[in-house]
Amino acid sequence: MAVTSELKMNENYAACPLCGSGSSIKLLKKSGRQLVHCRSCGLVRQFPMFPEEVRMACWQGETRLPSGRTFVEHYQQGEVWRRELANLRLDQLRERNFGGGKLLDVGCATGIFIDEARKRGFQVQGTDISSTLAGYGRHHYGLDIREEDAATVSLEKGSFDVVTVFDVFSTMRSPLAALQNIHSLLKPGGLIWLTTCYANLGLWLFKEERPFNLYLTPRTMNAFLTRAGFSRVLARVVVKNANLPSLPGVRRLFYRIPVVNSLARKMVEALAWKGEGD
Repeated sequence: MAVTSELKMNENYAACPLCGSGSSIKLLKKSGRQLVHCRSCGLVRQFPMFPEEVRMACWQGETRLPSGRTFVEHYQQGEVWRRELANLRLDQLRERNFGGGKLLDVGCATGIFIDEARKRGFQVQGTDISSTLAGYGRHHYGLDIREEDAATVSLEKGSFDVVTVFDVFSTMRSPLAALQNIHSLLKPGGLIWLTTCYANLGLWLFKEERPFNLYLTPRTMNAFLTRAGFSRVLARVVVKNANLPSLPGVRRLFYRIPVVNSLARKMVEALAWKGEGD
């Protein structure tokens, strides 16, 4: 059964998770869900948020994606290319002079990235809300993976050189609290590397494979990081597949509307350094 058929909406999340404002403009509506645009900070988000039981059902593999697979099955397939991607990211970390030390991967799933980081000499830990994925990483790779939410994970403050958050930020229920907690875990001058992908209009309208709550732009991603206390924020936009319908007329209509075009075609990648005066 697809995730979309199991939605139960929670009406208690009117405030913007970035600035706290309750004033928003409705952009689109579908099946009881809305995309709204905050009048104060410009964040585009889903309202109501996906309730916790829907989010957990996705990560635990209890619901099926449109492909027919569970998310757990989807993630466990393609290990070879996931390891290749992990090593590419580790090369990029080294280029930024983060080639070792303590590394925490938030939303680490089965832990493929930290497994590769461990081979490179990092001291690694992971956290994930899915007991299914975390248990797989502990059992198959011998990794230290905690089943905790990023906003509340309890680890030694100021102890990590690098915290990575790959492709899960847009699904978080408490994104600002998560970033504030991550900020407290980093050493002075430490690095958070955060990517958020696939959160585009085409996904919202047609695919819905993950319970996305946030639809980010470089400006709103930077605002999240700055409000959490990070300095030296860099956000880079990468063009992605829009996942829009193939009808040329429909595509042209979508691309003529600036805000829709922005939502449909872009991925945000943000690098943020913690530290005084850097």
